[in-house]
Amino acid sequence: MNFNSTVEFLAEDECLSDSSENTVVRFTPSELVNDLYKSNHSIKYVKSGYEEYVIDGKYEKLSDGETMLVNGGRDVSAQSCGEAIAIFLEDELVNEVSRELIDGDRERSDISGKESIERIDARNFNSIWNKLYAEPELILTEEFYYEVGAIYTTSFAQNAEIEESSGFKSQAAMVANSDKLQIAKSFIFDNIDHKVTLEEIAREAAMSKFHLLRSFKQFYGVTPLRLHLWLRLNRAKALLRSDRHSASEVAYLMNYADLATFSKQFKREIGISPSYFVKNRN
Repeated sequence: MNFNSTVEFLAEDECLSDSSENTVVRFTPSELVNDLYKSNHSIKYVKSGYEEYVIDGKYEKLSDGETMLVNGGRDVSAQSCGEAIAIFLEDELVNEVSRELIDGDRERSDISGKESIERIDARNFNSIWNKLYAEPELILTEEFYYEVGAIYTTSFAQNAEIEESSGFKSQAAMVANSDKLQIAKSFIFDNIDHKVTLEEIAREAAMSKFHLLRSFKQFYGVTPLRLHLWLRLNRAKALLRSDRHSASEVAYLMNYADLATFSKQFKREIGISPSYFVKNRN
């Protein structure tokens, strides 16, 4: 897979063409740009202006501050006028993240079988967009793409049919439950650098711990704390790989109680110690 990339700027007279690598493209056209391509998995975000799409024959418009996911292998016709970012993910990466997060459920982890698009709350990607706009020359390691892949896969894995069988007596109740789960998920992604408890997530989402645990697993295919731990260690690997921080510094930056606690959890989940990871990061 292609990693260690930077944000690619697309001039207003260029077209994207087919994209088949893990990459980030930033659009800054001052005039309307037309494009036609077959996309791999992608995340679209409009900072200002608008983008119009026809995806597998269905019209979609993306305006200021909106985020949309496009499933892989879809025929995309696009018109862009404004400032926007697109992140493209390879099948291999999406499949790997799906398998790791969505344990033992092949149907749920098969993202390719889901809908062509998924509209999501832009808050899921706030940290991603802020990072890309703050540091346009940022080197994007594999952990960056895995973190994006986690948001992507859990969004497509959500299963509305589960909601219908969960005992809700009205559409309004199902929508309210989905909104609460979205709040819980956003809270998890907003607090990757801190340890969180199930109680804290449940309180943020205004749900009981039992109801959160059961519903989150049913809806996204992964438990809240499993998702948070996976993201937390993925972020730690990115810091270790950066060649700017020791294991002790990473433990501090990720708000672990001490190096021993960080090292124990890292080795248990990753299979090697942080120090060994640093020695072999290249």
